[in-house]
Amino acid sequence: MDNRFLDPAFCRPLNQIRAGLGLPPVRRLFHEWIHRATVTLGLFPEWLAPRQPDWPVGLQLTGFPRYAAGAAALAPDLQQFIAAGAPPVVFTAGTANTTSEGFFAESAQVCQRLGLRGVLVASLRAQLPETLPPNVVHVAHAPFGRLFAQAAAVVHHGGIGTLSEALRAGAPQLIRPMAYDQFDNASRACRLGVAKELLPRAYRGPRLDAALQGLLGDASIRAACRQAAVRMEGEDGLRAACDALQGCLG
Repeated sequence: MDNRFLDPAFCRPLNQIRAGLGLPPVRRLFHEWIHRATVTLGLFPEWLAPRQPDWPVGLQLTGFPRYAAGAAALAPDLQQFIAAGAPPVVFTAGTANTTSEGFFAESAQVCQRLGLRGVLVASLRAQLPETLPPNVVHVAHAPFGRLFAQAAAVVHHGGIGTLSEALRAGAPQLIRPMAYDQFDNASRACRLGVAKELLPRAYRGPRLDAALQGLLGDASIRAACRQAAVRMEGEDGLRAACDALQGCLG
């Protein structure tokens, strides 16, 4: 994996920068070199992922670094849709995802079957069914901080940024992990009591209906979500990360 995929993708551009600084090249970036840093940051809080004995020495956990645009205002037509009825369920497969046609088709159908209002967030309209139910709308992008705060629940892929904004908003989560850290993030959110997990192969029909209905009707999940939101009040992971870097530089 290092030789075939990771080194060409990551070491090559890094070594170009290092060469310009008069530094020798490195290889196997994610094997040993990455753990030799003067400071290593974990951009998440310890209550989400408690420190482990085999983690890099000197690792500093900063909390989530929030994307500033997350607090921007919603588009007027989206805000009008939200205000026109019950809080909607928000569905997203990740801002960089362009191959989730099945996910969005099933999401539109579950809204229709259960009589839910839905917001499908997808950068490409082509990922969605040609015709959407009248209680479902599509947006290419939206500031998740504002949107999730007005949602009945958030259905997503388990990306760490989406997870953090849902936690901050106190929104119940149905997580459908697909790759990378998403399975671990889903597991941790479920252990916190703020989410349920449904794997892609089960994201359809009666199992999807039951999972979403169970999520929306679970008072203990709503209580855990409120507790998570309180925990994140005043947390500034970006400032903490900058302070850690400045401290390293002396």
